[in-house]
Amino acid sequence: MVAIPAKVVDLMNRPESVKILVTADAAGQPHAIVCGSFFMFDESTVAVGEVMMRVSAKNMSENKRVAILVTSGKEAFEVVATVGERMIDGPALTALNDKMEPMHLHANALWTFDATAVFDESAGPNAGKKIA
Repeated sequence: MVAIPAKVVDLMNRPESVKILVTADAAGQPHAIVCGSFFMFDESTVAVGEVMMRVSAKNMSENKRVAILVTSGKEAFEVVATVGERMIDGPALTALNDKMEPMHLHANALWTFDATAVFDESAGPNAGKKIA
């Protein structure tokens, strides 16, 4: 696992940032979705609520490799990760559901991802550069 740099965490925490989860099925067919509920579990672990993600959940049970793209304007970062665990209860899931309740959304589970690499994908000279 690698520690996710602070500038990536900052972008991930901004409400206006777009967060995209990319999974692939057992045959390698990619599937990408926008997720609003990403948050840091610890310095190298990202978590996301399972909200309306039938295909992604199936893919993550078959193929443990994922990518998370976080972007806002010209700034973008890719976190390459492996699926950690799927939690169906516990305080982190309860806290997430409490936060999403005003939006009338509910997470059936909480997925964690262990970061293995981080890349700068911003529009600029460092595009594609591994930063962690």
